[in-house]
Amino acid sequence: MYQEIKHLVKHGSIYTVGIILSKIISFIMIPLYTNLLKPEEYGILELLTLTIDVISTIVGVGMAAAVMRFYYKYDEVEQRKSIVSSSLISSLVIMAATTLVSLLLCNRLTLLVFSSSQYTGYLRLMIISMFFSAGIEIPLVYLRAKQKSVQFVVISTIRLLLSLTLNIVFLVILHKGVEGILYSGLISSILISTYLLVATLRDTGIRFNLGQVMDILKFGAPLLISDMSAFMLTFADRFFLNHYRNLESVGLYSLAYKFGMLISVIFIVPFHQIWSARMFEIARQEDAKEIISKILSYFLMGALFISLGLSVMTKDILRLISNPSYWSAYSLVPLISLAYVLNGIIYVVGVGILVSEKTKFIAIATAIAMTVNLLFNFLLIPEWGKIGAAYSTFISYFVRVALIYYFSQKLFRINYNWKQMLQIGGIYCGIIVLFFAIKIEPLIISLVFCTALTLSFPLLLYFLGIFNQKEKAFLRTIIRNPKQIKQILSGR
Repeated sequence: MYQEIKHLVKHGSIYTVGIILSKIISFIMIPLYTNLLKPEEYGILELLTLTIDVISTIVGVGMAAAVMRFYYKYDEVEQRKSIVSSSLISSLVIMAATTLVSLLLCNRLTLLVFSSSQYTGYLRLMIISMFFSAGIEIPLVYLRAKQKSVQFVVISTIRLLLSLTLNIVFLVILHKGVEGILYSGLISSILISTYLLVATLRDTGIRFNLGQVMDILKFGAPLLISDMSAFMLTFADRFFLNHYRNLESVGLYSLAYKFGMLISVIFIVPFHQIWSARMFEIARQEDAKEIISKILSYFLMGALFISLGLSVMTKDILRLISNPSYWSAYSLVPLISLAYVLNGIIYVVGVGILVSEKTKFIAIATAIAMTVNLLFNFLLIPEWGKIGAAYSTFISYFVRVALIYYFSQKLFRINYNWKQMLQIGGIYCGIIVLFFAIKIEPLIISLVFCTALTLSFPLLLYFLGIFNQKEKAFLRTIIRNPKQIKQILSGR
């Protein structure tokens, strides 16, 4: 059992490193974008990307996710190869037809998204790039299915480095603006897709089994509802912002979102990789409920610490890497970051749903949260703009976690230490209020002040009685001998 868990943690850790590395590389692009593009151009890129994502999600019908499920359904290598090859060929055919239709309707799609045909050429480039991207997703799923985690991360990183290099060429050297970024994405998609298609089909052979394809489509189609609900919950506000405000608002909000959701990469994804490998085993233990309650408290402490750092440091980071037209985005980061903290909490408070295999409740909660999100987008964005979008995001994620907590408690009741968690949240909110109340202009002094605010959070947790004596003794031991962290993680 423990060998299997170590195996899961090992590969999960490699994927996590790849995700973090990809985000770091993506963040390297932010200074380029925020110095060479106007906020409204940044908004154009965001809406173009989201439009293509909507189309890809609909026509993909959950096929990539279904491949992983059906790959392990068979023990025979040849049948597994047939699943991958059949899915890949089907995906390319479906995407080719979608690309053709989208190109024919490109002008109408542009009018629908932007209320103007001015950006039709941009959308046309994105549609062509969408076709080549179809040759990337399933081959990467195949690598994951074969547990080629290192190869998966290497290829993903090469793809991002290629995009970064081409962006520098088109933006810095050729001064092509938005068009240059789109050409960069197109070229990298063509090169990576070609390599992966050749490598995958050389390994699997060119096979097509209609019966397998129909099974995959039947399995994947219901996932479309869940995928679209999650997509709309996360990204619908950009379209509302463009409709009720302008592209500049979309650009600033999208930039703030990138900083706010960093908590997912830095903390929540690594936590989930390890928690998902241990959760079911812990749930079978006699003291499972007490352990899970403690884990939620510790998760909240770690997540709010990272959220606080992102919230107070983004202002000075933007002052360092971007032009002044982007600086106001920092004020949106706390709400967005907190929304992602709530999203991470779901992994712990939803343990009852997962252990009971009643995952339909997660889909129900997501669909309701999406509806709440759309309602509050409609109510708040016309009056409050970007800040209305941020509040709408926070409210909808709160509704989602509250529903999942309610359903999960019905299935597996746990008495969480809400008093302690309210104290932790109160300390966090107090520091955030202090940050916005005190305005410091000199950059160096502001950086020192924000660093001090961030570090004050764990100190206040320690000295205000949030930890018990046993936990304090443990923390003192770790501080005196950090090597013990490695021993704890390795289970020694």
